[in-house]
Amino acid sequence: MLVSRYQVAHPYRDQTDNDSAQVSIIIPAYNEEATLAAVVERIESVDTTPYHKEIIICDDGSVDGTASVLDRLGEQH
Repeated sequence: MLVSRYQVAHPYRDQTDNDSAQVSIIIPAYNEEATLAAVVERIESVDTTPYHKEIIICDDGSVDGTASVLDRLGEQH
């Protein structure tokens, strides 16, 4: 199982404020190469002010290019 985890910086939140609450979104993925980037983009577009947003994607042994998409998404964030 490959787990990709990254945090989306929030433009309205002071990055030094460690006491802020956060929202964790967990996305299970199996052979989602074609849809995963669009799903993450839609989640990123949701305003979660004043909460910090964390996206966790769990790949359960995909045999398509899901792992490559996860790597690319992780590098972008």
